[in-house]
Amino acid sequence: MDLKDIKTKRLSDIEKKIFFLAWLNEKLKAVGSRALPVLVGGSAVQLYTGGNYMSVDMDIYIDDIMPAVGILEKYGFVKTGRHYFSAEYDLLAEFVSGCIPEKIREIEYKGKTVLISSPEEMIIDRLNAAKWRNIPKDLEWARVILSLKTELDMDYLYKRAKEEDIVDYLEMALRKNAEIAGSYPDIELG
Repeated sequence: MDLKDIKTKRLSDIEKKIFFLAWLNEKLKAVGSRALPVLVGGSAVQLYTGGNYMSVDMDIYIDDIMPAVGILEKYGFVKTGRHYFSAEYDLLAEFVSGCIPEKIREIEYKGKTVLISSPEEMIIDRLNAAKWRNIPKDLEWARVILSLKTELDMDYLYKRAKEEDIVDYLEMALRKNAEIAGSYPDIELG
């Protein structure tokens, strides 16, 4: 897997990001790092919404960023503010701090494992943005992820919503989805 393949293959924006993460995983393992990058934030929402949500950069959580920074700099990425940018590959990455998402999904890409924040974590992330940063559109993105045909851990969602004081927004999203579907969810709200 060579980063130059990003330029020669016809990849969608999200495929390009997943390819980059798989490549970065491979490079980190090659230098003996145990840190594995996890895709979080807008690009994770982009993946779960089939590309309907657009994110310019990649938010990447990683325990130890120094090996990753060294790799990116070796391949010509330049630090611009919080981001690492490569004009050659048209990639923009930001290493985010904080706690590693509690729930992570593994996806396979070209025989390589890539880690991504779970749909539940991304729902909580968007609901937090809707409530605490007053970004109404993020309530809609939480609803989109809630409506996916993937099985969600509703107990975990409620636990996290209580921790973040956003149960009201979770229930608002669930009710709106049920209203649109013309039915009510098979879970008890509240």
